Amino acid sequence: MNLLLIISIAIRLIVMIWSIVLIKRLQDWRIFFVTVLVGLMGIRQFLTLLSERNLKVISITDYATELPGLLVSILALVAIFFLELIFVERKQAKKELYESEEKFRILYNNSPDMYVSISPEDGIIQLCNETLLKKTGYSKEEIIGFPIFKLYHDDCIDDVKKTIRIFNKTGEVKDEELIVKRKDGSKINVNLFAEAVRDGTGKILYSISSWRDITERKQVEIALNKSEARLSTLFSNLPGMAYQCKNDEHWTMLFVNDACEQLTGYKPEQLINNKDIAYNELIHPDDRVLVRQKVREALNAGKHFELEYRIISADGKEKWVWERGVQTDLYDSIHKLLEGVIHDITKRKQAEEELKKYREHLEEIVKERTKELKEKNAELERYNRLFEGREFRIKELKDRVKELGKNEK
Repeated sequence: MNLLLIISIAIRLIVMIWSIVLIKRLQDWRIFFVTVLVGLMGIRQFLTLLSERNLKVISITDYATELPGLLVSILALVAIFFLELIFVERKQAKKELYESEEKFRILYNNSPDMYVSISPEDGIIQLCNETLLKKTGYSKEEIIGFPIFKLYHDDCIDDVKKTIRIFNKTGEVKDEELIVKRKDGSKINVNLFAEAVRDGTGKILYSISSWRDITERKQVEIALNKSEARLSTLFSNLPGMAYQCKNDEHWTMLFVNDACEQLTGYKPEQLINNKDIAYNELIHPDDRVLVRQKVREALNAGKHFELEYRIISADGKEKWVWERGVQTDLYDSIHKLLEGVIHDITKRKQAEEELKKYREHLEEIVKERTKELKEKNAELERYNRLFEGREFRIKELKDRVKELGKNEK
């Protein structure tokens, strides 16, 4: 039975030492107080047994007395083993949580977007990231604890107040364009996205808001708008119809300027995307094949195309037009488009026709005059020959008279 006593002592010592270690690790006295108490009680029973019995002679009754305490110690040891497993898992979970928090902190502070959290009641700034500090030029001490209005430009304060009311009502804000103010007073155009963090009752505790810097995009938009305005003015003042169309069977128009109506009799929206009529239908039926052939030949050669043809306007009149265009992939690299300008050359063609008729008329007059001249020349030649014969006879007569006069003498 000595072996039993040694095992009992060893188990109880392990229970007590392991419990103390776990108490230190987990710092949770509520869990291990009972375990340690059980271990101490077992040791007390064992010491009592030693004081009353000789270790060399232990009866079955002593064994029966010791066995319950030993079983309790074994159960305590098993419990501590599982608690150790829980401790290991908790430690691993804490490590993973710390790593996750560290990653989040790094991402939060190094995000290209500016992050800020405010209280819903008074708009006081509670937290912000490093990106916000760098972009605005403020330090944390100058921002944390101050109203959010400090960071907004005066030009958008009314919009900010409206946005806060929407956030307090719905708990979110999406893609709201506002203006943030730097410390030096300059502007940063931003898109605001905000989500509410709530407690168990649904009350908003604070916001998680992000400002995305769109200053460059706004500058590009402004420049683009100015460019479009200049192009619109240019297109409006062009003497012909500027267009952009697909290279398809309909010459589907994607853009035409206002001069379209003066040329064709149709408004731009009637031609765009073949809404009311396709441009191909305006081309004179006798010229459609020629137009397509000339355009295809130029494109295959990698050149611009230039051609003259007839169209039928909305009022049924036939007009001559001159078109110059080129293929471009600036807007769509897969489906290449055609861009160009079409001028009304009807008056020029009419002038050319009149000039042609006048030239033909002059040629007829010249022919008639030439014919008359030839006839006059022939008649004159006849008269000349006649006069030459008469002069010869007169001379003969004169000579004859002279001879007669001599003979009479």
